[in-house]
Amino acid sequence: MHFFIAGCPRSGTTLLQQLLNRHPEVVIPPETGFFRDVAGRSRRRQAVQLARIADDLGIDVPDPGRRVTSPARLRELFDGIMDAYCRRAGRTGIRHYGEKTPRHVWSVDRIAEVFPDARMLLIQRDGRAVAASLSKVPWAHGDIRIDLSTWQWYARQQLRVLQAPPVATLVVCYEDLVTDPAAAVQRVADFLELDFDPALLAPADTDRSVPGWEMAWKAKAFGAPDPDRAEAWRRELDADTIATLTRLGIRELTALGYPTEDAAPPFSLPYRAVHVAAKAEWWIRQKARVGKAMLGMGDQASRPGA
Repeated sequence: MHFFIAGCPRSGTTLLQQLLNRHPEVVIPPETGFFRDVAGRSRRRQAVQLARIADDLGIDVPDPGRRVTSPARLRELFDGIMDAYCRRAGRTGIRHYGEKTPRHVWSVDRIAEVFPDARMLLIQRDGRAVAASLSKVPWAHGDIRIDLSTWQWYARQQLRVLQAPPVATLVVCYEDLVTDPAAAVQRVADFLELDFDPALLAPADTDRSVPGWEMAWKAKAFGAPDPDRAEAWRRELDADTIATLTRLGIRELTALGYPTEDAAPPFSLPYRAVHVAAKAEWWIRQKARVGKAMLGMGDQASRPGA
């Protein structure tokens, strides 16, 4: 079985990846971005991204020789990467190939074309918590309101996917994953047709499936799920910031079922909302330009900070 983990960065995608990677029949390598960075791209872009994937996974990825476009050839290329990673990691008896790339929330239709029987795990987390977490990593904007806009961008796409998912899809709430991990992981295991093992909840003793350059902001994912993380943002942010973020993200927060009673009054936000929207658009355009500029500079082209 093939399954995919997607959702906004800092929403728990790496935590779920690590929990499932402890299962003896599952392998989930470092995120490949395969369906965003390889599928549907030019021959040159595919070559650059396959070299980056090979570097991150520590494997050899043979050059296909020409642009890979058909679902059959994309499936063959993807499975070849997974097989090579399993051999390098010494993993045998694998029945479930997993892949974790947050941006694949925009690639669900393409995934369905290549793997019609795939299963999708969509991670959601309170946008205020995501914004607080994004504001601390080196590759995000740093303005917590712009970082909330990043979460809104992902949340809207997740809601669109859930209207008519092209593959079997399960929503996993980060808050459930850290406050009641046994029940949350059991639900995921049932969805993936895996036998649940309590050992999945124990701290990991390995850093596999995360490249070294990501460890600075992903190290916490190797510990046991921590229930304090669910509401940490309320302790870290002041009341005014929480009220502002709640008002700015109220539509998506409400749609995803998060409480919004501490929103700032609507009349205090018009200028701020327009200002944040303009900055967010500028930020997205800047990242797109930087990504294109770095395309010919090797394996950094699609890394989070690019």
